[in-house]
Amino acid sequence: MTPFRALAVVHLQSTWNRLRKQMGTKGLIAFIIFMAAIAVSSLLPMLIGLGAVGYFVGAQLGDKDPERSIALAAFGFTLLTLFAGLLGGISSGSRQLPWETLRVFPVRDRTLFGAELFAGAGEAITLVELTALFVACLGAAIGAPSAAP
Repeated sequence: MTPFRALAVVHLQSTWNRLRKQMGTKGLIAFIIFMAAIAVSSLLPMLIGLGAVGYFVGAQLGDKDPERSIALAAFGFTLLTLFAGLLGGISSGSRQLPWETLRVFPVRDRTLFGAELFAGAGEAITLVELTALFVACLGAAIGAPSAAP
């Protein structure tokens, strides 16, 4: 097993153990149900809205003055990225592996950094942001099929 894979497994296992220890089995099931309800009631409408924005931006690419809609969409996506980055930075401070403890083991700094990036990519806020940007780009591709790659 490579050191990177071992560190990624440590991240996943420590998160799972922390959830089970703090919530118990019934609490974990309730948490999953609650998160599914949040996803359906808030994330789904957000994704539909971002898909519509992407579609309208894509549809205006063929107009005479598409710069305004593209600039507004780019500004919106930038705000979404900054907001999600801020939330991710605030919420992920406690999810890091203790670097001081891991310095005892013969693991390179680059491997530790890669494992931290990999674990951060699996956080909820990062997945929501990537999904939102994908849906907006998909809407733009549907709105302007000739501009899609």
